[in-house]
Amino acid sequence: MGLMESNVYNSPSQEARVGEQFVTTFRDSPLFIDEAVGQQLVGLVESAKINVMFVSPYLKLWGHLKNAIELAAKRGIDINFLVSAEDDVIDSEDVRWLRSKKVKVLGLERLHSKIYTNESTVLISSMNLTESSAKNSLEIALKVTDPQTEKELRAYINERLIPLSKPVGQPLGQLYRAVKSVLNQQSLASCIRCKKKLSFEPERPLCDDCYDLWVQYGDRTHLERVCHSCGKQAEVSYSRPLCQPCFSKA
Repeated sequence: MGLMESNVYNSPSQEARVGEQFVTTFRDSPLFIDEAVGQQLVGLVESAKINVMFVSPYLKLWGHLKNAIELAAKRGIDINFLVSAEDDVIDSEDVRWLRSKKVKVLGLERLHSKIYTNESTVLISSMNLTESSAKNSLEIALKVTDPQTEKELRAYINERLIPLSKPVGQPLGQLYRAVKSVLNQQSLASCIRCKKKLSFEPERPLCDDCYDLWVQYGDRTHLERVCHSCGKQAEVSYSRPLCQPCFSKA
């Protein structure tokens, strides 16, 4: 039985492409091909509830993706890009546009990985985040379904790539110092896990006991329950410890 005769594969319209030896999407599969890869990346941003981390050496953003990023930023999503540290990338119009939307951009030399995540999904792909790749290149992406593999990929980003990178523009610490200033030099805050009172330090928003538990996994996107600033119940994380109303005060 031939590839198309097996009816295992389908294009996005769920109709086989007669006479072609490739397909765009696998039915009920975590594998995506060609133009479906770009669609998945836009979907990652649109479905994000807390954060987005896109690792791609090169950028050339396209309309639908920029719209999704802009809307996510307005929702208060913590958006992060890790890109090549080459001058033509970090000085590009796209990076300037991202920074204008309060997206944090990091540069890393010798970057070749392409990993795309939000708080619930991890995709690994061949595709750079460029319009030509999304529309014209033969690309592939795999949604990670094994929890242990997903954990290891997130750790690879958080513990390997990010520590080797450098911020493009305003570092995260400066942003939180600005928040602290707006909040009138707030001195007391809450642990984002147990609500214990502690000093206002958004770069380490856990008490010592909870930090000792958190550091065993080091997942900066793990959902916690308490805003570090106001102490109210909220969906926050180590990388984004403030609720949206507190963060918006910046």
